[in-house]
Amino acid sequence: MNRKKKRSTAEHSVRRERARALTAQGVDLHGRGDLVGAERAYREALRLDPANPLLLHYLGLIAAQKGSFKEAERLIAKAITREPANVEALRNLGKVRLTSGNPQAAEEVLRKALQFAPDDPPTLTVLGATLSALGQHEPAVSTLRTAAEKAPEDPETLNYLGVALASLNRHQEARDAFLKALKVAPGFGDALLNLGEAHLVLGEHQATERLARSALQGASGHPRLLDLLARALAASGKPAAALEAARHAVAARPEDLQLRFNLAVTLQEAGEWAEAESLYKSLVKQKPSFAAAWANLGAILHKQDRVEEALPALRRALELEPQHLQARLNLANALEQASRLDEAEEQLRLGLRQAPDHPGLLILAAKLERRAGRPEAAVELLSRSLPTEISPVLRQDWLYEQGRNLDRVGLYREAFSAFTKANELAAKDAPALLEGQDLTRDMIARNSDCFSREWVASWRPLAPPRESPIFLVGFPRSGTTLLHHILAGHSRLQVLEEVEALDAARRFLEADGGSYPHLLADLTHEDAEAARQIYWEKARAVLKPEPGRRMVDKLPLNLLHIGLAHRLWPQAPIIFLVRHPYDVCLSAFMQHFDINDAMANFLSLEEAGDLYDRVMRLFTRYEESLPLPLLSLRYEDLLQDFEGEVGRLLEGLGLEWEEGVRNFAATARGRSRINTPSYSQVTEGLYQRAVYRWENYQELLGPLQVRLGLWTQRFGYV
Repeated sequence: MNRKKKRSTAEHSVRRERARALTAQGVDLHGRGDLVGAERAYREALRLDPANPLLLHYLGLIAAQKGSFKEAERLIAKAITREPANVEALRNLGKVRLTSGNPQAAEEVLRKALQFAPDDPPTLTVLGATLSALGQHEPAVSTLRTAAEKAPEDPETLNYLGVALASLNRHQEARDAFLKALKVAPGFGDALLNLGEAHLVLGEHQATERLARSALQGASGHPRLLDLLARALAASGKPAAALEAARHAVAARPEDLQLRFNLAVTLQEAGEWAEAESLYKSLVKQKPSFAAAWANLGAILHKQDRVEEALPALRRALELEPQHLQARLNLANALEQASRLDEAEEQLRLGLRQAPDHPGLLILAAKLERRAGRPEAAVELLSRSLPTEISPVLRQDWLYEQGRNLDRVGLYREAFSAFTKANELAAKDAPALLEGQDLTRDMIARNSDCFSREWVASWRPLAPPRESPIFLVGFPRSGTTLLHHILAGHSRLQVLEEVEALDAARRFLEADGGSYPHLLADLTHEDAEAARQIYWEKARAVLKPEPGRRMVDKLPLNLLHIGLAHRLWPQAPIIFLVRHPYDVCLSAFMQHFDINDAMANFLSLEEAGDLYDRVMRLFTRYEESLPLPLLSLRYEDLLQDFEGEVGRLLEGLGLEWEEGVRNFAATARGRSRINTPSYSQVTEGLYQRAVYRWENYQELLGPLQVRLGLWTQRFGYV
């Protein structure tokens, strides 16, 4: 009996020694990243020593690394039942629960770990990350700061601290935390990516681009770095390069929904709405709970004037995630632009309850006050100091809205200062788009150099088109949106709003390698018909034709391409709307445009005046060279003698007067979206406050007066 006990004890000792050796082997393999070998060693050791909680713990860690979170939780929990005070196991169980999307359960087990080791820095770090995931960002920051004080060289703690600070919009502090993490661990990928995000939010786009390109040198083709680069390029006004990087990121990891979402955002920002919409729809089909994709789908549908589709998508985002502030802001803005002001105010109220100091909500609140005829209240609302942690885009929105309201209450110097600051920010934010100013100027110069009576006389004859549009043009901010809605009230007209259909025809003609506009002289009938077809396809993708109604193509800067319009449709009427040159340039300077090659000229009065001069010289060239079916009118005359001027215009179009043209404000209010910055003004009806507004700013308009004196005389304003 004694010999049996001795033999049994010896065998047990050998088994335990063998188990220890296998455990050590497993730890070594695990440390070298050989999960298969490590798991094999751990399981063999566990067979020899079934009661060992350490082996259960290690097997749980391997399961977690393989993404088998349920198995990981089962194994680590089993280890804890055998060793309840194992702080490391409790902490790792918390990590597994956090990673698998169960932060509530993670918090429970982490607080249990802290009962055994109240000052354990790694556990405090995981708890801080868990609190952040639960939306408890202030406690998260406090917890992570405590952890960082106890372990100041731990990069993971510093990274999580940065994430929590960013969630509180404390982006400068977040950036500093990420920089500290990278100083300790220069190759820490998460901190590097998070630093790039912080740079982006702070408007430091070039810093993000440099960081991403530098990191990509050592990790070529890394999808998240490519994604970061794409967003930096997009923010810097380089849409083509941004799209290229974003597509590469998705190609490297096509199953990653976040990367596909970011590609959709990049497409949306680049104006590729159809592809962006399709991608958002595929995302919500694949993941119906993807609230952010629903929110952006709603935003892009609204952008396309499809409010009846947009609103359900935005409301779906909020059903899935009631705290999704951007979705609520998107919904409120959509309702405001649709002039459903009571509903917009309700969404605003709900948003402010959640985030009372959110800049986007405060801007919308000021906008609603202005539209309610209370600009003083709006001024008071925006007179508080700008939030320190605010994105450059929102900062611009804040300043533009502040300027509008200061103008309304007669504080003109203060208004001008706000607009100047906003434009300076816009210029700083999109340097690549500013370079595109030269493209507009080059287009003007090429047309000016080409068009003459002699050159036009040399054109090859073309067969007449089957149908012709009506073109409504003018310098931006000349009142074309008002006239658009007046004409839209006529039963024989429908208006195409701000669609680059004519430019699509131009690009088609250029695609064969010809030089525009020189190619117009030798245009064949076949090429002309094809270009016309491209134009109508682009137009009718937005505006479905209606029997008996002619289409008015309203895009102010089609003014640049009147020569092309006349070549393709020689009988097409051209409605040319004029407004005092000082007023249009000042108004353009005061307006928050989506910046493109042309609109980039409105970020300073000097450049606005220069563009006006160039555009009008070109138009004069067209008038001298072409037999234009021109119908001209002045904005000021339209306001002074509405019936007379509109009647004269309709007569020129071969149409009779209809009372429906008087109801333009109601027409505008009934629309879901007006695709110009004038959407709120046109819903008010006729008003005189913007007529000769420049006189309020006369002392500040030196740059305009130098360039535009000729045109004030030419258009009868002297």
